[in-house]
Amino acid sequence: MSLSVKAAFQSPLPINRTPPRDYKSVSISADKHRKTRDPNRDYRTATHLSTISTQRPSMSSPSFPDPTPMPSHMPGSPSPSSSPNGTLTLDVATAFEDLLEDNCRLTNRVLEFERELGTHRLRQHVGDHFLCRLVQSITEPLECPRCHSLMWEPYQMQCGHSVCAHCSHAWFDRINNTFLVRHPGVDLRSPVVLPQLLFDLASRKQAELWEVSVLFQHLVHPPHAKRPRYTCPTCECELHSASTENLGLKAAVQAWATSRGFRPPPPAPSQTVLRLRMESVTGMGRVGTNQVLEEEGISVERSWELAMIDLEFARWHMAQLRKRLAMQVAFSQALARRRRNAACQAGLAQDALFQTKKLLEQALISLEMQQDINRILRMQLEVLETRCVDSVDDDVECSAL
Repeated sequence: MSLSVKAAFQSPLPINRTPPRDYKSVSISADKHRKTRDPNRDYRTATHLSTISTQRPSMSSPSFPDPTPMPSHMPGSPSPSSSPNGTLTLDVATAFEDLLEDNCRLTNRVLEFERELGTHRLRQHVGDHFLCRLVQSITEPLECPRCHSLMWEPYQMQCGHSVCAHCSHAWFDRINNTFLVRHPGVDLRSPVVLPQLLFDLASRKQAELWEVSVLFQHLVHPPHAKRPRYTCPTCECELHSASTENLGLKAAVQAWATSRGFRPPPPAPSQTVLRLRMESVTGMGRVGTNQVLEEEGISVERSWELAMIDLEFARWHMAQLRKRLAMQVAFSQALARRRRNAACQAGLAQDALFQTKKLLEQALISLEMQQDINRILRMQLEVLETRCVDSVDDDVECSAL
């Protein structure tokens, strides 16, 4: 649609944004050539002041139904007034002022949104900081004090400390191995007479069996025989009872690890798997392995499953070793950085000491120079005093004559 815009101005429009006050209105009339219109386009929507359509629908021009009634004028804009010849008169100054007000309002809204965004970012930063502190405070009591890994199977000692199953077994195995090395003749796996058996024999008046049991107990485990001293892996206090599994801590570790997305480690290999491994290492071959499988009642498929479990356990153990190695490397790097920083600080201190010595030498030189100047000034002062005394004596002699 082609429009002809007729603007009546009393004075030319300036370049600045402030509209002039000496003109009153702008007349916008429709084009007379209606045949050039596109019949598939709706020209009744007003979008901008320079392209406002004021053409009224006629019977000769095609019209299309509109499901929503069009407003007579845009919200926030002044209502146009119609003239008898089919043109609309619009106050440009009022419209410009309304646009400036809308612009100021939108600018204020943008500033408010930016302030709210800054507030939300600050809250997010504070929340992330508190979340990191919370994670550290929660993760520390859930980690093993020896290997610093999550205690999926914690065992509680008699003193109250808890360690993971791997560290507990390794600690007590080391105590047993050390004791066997120091006392090779002691058998830690010798049979023991149960106290309940002795009580039953005494209650049933089986004196001979009771005496034999007591003698067997004293023979296998004499009172003066040395026993290994079991201690806690954390505080190394002596233990007198076996460790128990800490189910509460285990549930807490599983819940925390599941919420953080950690996968539980594979189960430890059983005694059968360890026996199969030892048999394969000692060279019994396929026959020996098959005999062990037949004795244990394990099929070949089950043996493969056990082998896969053993492989998963080895991978988990390797991951733990890598984690420890990474921690050691990080600690070594931190220690190296501290040493470098200490060396840099020592160098800076030496430079400062050297500068101080130079300043002290300069101060001593300046002090000596000042002392020399003072000595010269004293000598000059003495000479002047001598001259003054001589002149006074001459004056006295002259006055006497």
